Amino acid sequence: MAYEQNLKYYRDLKNVIDKSFQDRLLKGKIEVARNIKNKGLSLKDISEITALTIEGIENLLFCCLYCNSLF
Repeated sequence: MAYEQNLKYYRDLKNVIDKSFQDRLLKGKIEVARNIKNKGLSLKDISEITALTIEGIENLLFCCLYCNSLF
């Protein structure tokens, strides 16, 4: 029983760390996308640079601009 509890704890902790890392990567990509957009590059160029989809970039920029809910 203790082994299973320790294994669950380890997996839960690993998932939290992995999610945090992914969130930081996404936050960095969003910041890069905003900066590039402010320089006047097209969404296609931003997509190629950040590896985000054009639709994803539009959604993130809209949310950051109007909702102010990200970062």
